[in-house]
Amino acid sequence: MRGMLSYIVLVVFLASCATFIEEGEINQLRDYERERYILKEDVKVGALSLKKGQDIRLYIKVEEESIKVYGYSSEKSFLKAERVLLLYLFNDDFKDSRFDKGMFEKKLYAIVEQKR
Repeated sequence: MRGMLSYIVLVVFLASCATFIEEGEINQLRDYERERYILKEDVKVGALSLKKGQDIRLYIKVEEESIKVYGYSSEKSFLKAERVLLLYLFNDDFKDSRFDKGMFEKKLYAIVEQKR
């Protein structure tokens, strides 16, 4: 009986630690950070802002239950740039609470377009 209880506790613990995005998918998100983009609309968060038509780069922060996409001027280095939150997606925003690249791109490309 004690062994069964330990097993149940272990299964519940492991299930609660599961992330909605796999390591390989996180690595794929890093590819978006290598590109430059043009902002499709003005974005203002507090005192920070980016303007429509501005040439930007992305920084994507993956957390246990969410993905945050920040934009910053491509004219500044990552460490010196002020980053503005462009997109904030939770696991509940995805079907079955699992990351979907197509849905992510649909939301992302509504805000930015890849610079050619």
